[in-house]
Amino acid sequence: MLNFASMKTTLTIIAFICSCVLFAQDPPKKYQKIWDEINEGDPKTAKKQLSKSLKNNPTDPWLYWMSGILIDQGDDQGDAKAFYEKALAVDSTFGPAYYNLASLLDDDSDTDKKIELLSKAIKFYPQNGFSYVSRGELYLKKGLYELAMADAESAKKCELIDLSAIDGLIIEVLHAQGKTRELHSFVKSGNYSDVYHMWNSSTIDILINVYEELNQPENVCQICKSIQEEYSMLGVPVPESIAEKLKKCK
Repeated sequence: MLNFASMKTTLTIIAFICSCVLFAQDPPKKYQKIWDEINEGDPKTAKKQLSKSLKNNPTDPWLYWMSGILIDQGDDQGDAKAFYEKALAVDSTFGPAYYNLASLLDDDSDTDKKIELLSKAIKFYPQNGFSYVSRGELYLKKGLYELAMADAESAKKCELIDLSAIDGLIIEVLHAQGKTRELHSFVKSGNYSDVYHMWNSSTIDILINVYEELNQPENVCQICKSIQEEYSMLGVPVPESIAEKLKKCK
């Protein structure tokens, strides 16, 4: 197995950013300027705009949610959690807040609580396919493979989703089930050496192993070279296992 924890963190951040961008396309149009400020502008300006809007609209859950997102981009997740909870206090059916509350919990120690929150996110905001993928990953962790695969299939029908996130979950489930033939067939059907960046280290490890089993060294090299470039940007050497594979690449 590959062991590159720092890259896993980087990939997790990338996945989170991508999911937030897609997931957050739904704030009401009247808040678009604030949302643009949160994502691309000055956080201080966004904070002032949100504060002013909250004074005028204290029962609008979107404003509390956006306030949480603004803080969530920094380090103070406790305050972010408080804002998501305020969003639910004014509207208990506000699905986006359940999704973000779940994202603040630990996969290992809070698995069942995360599943509960994600299930509520799905109930009240089914457009967000990332809720299905996140819950599917937790079902996978619990060994509930059929439920995990069902969530992957449900995510495909959602408006807000990245298909590569779904494919990563499917690869993990097929591998966990020991369905080698199906896994090989699935990987052969996609160009995953180009789109693996949203996946965590365990999924990337599976993908590299499958490409080796399929005798497709060009795909192995493409992934390993990309990992090398990403590590270079972080200013750290690639893991020894990746370095060994790179020796076989032209």
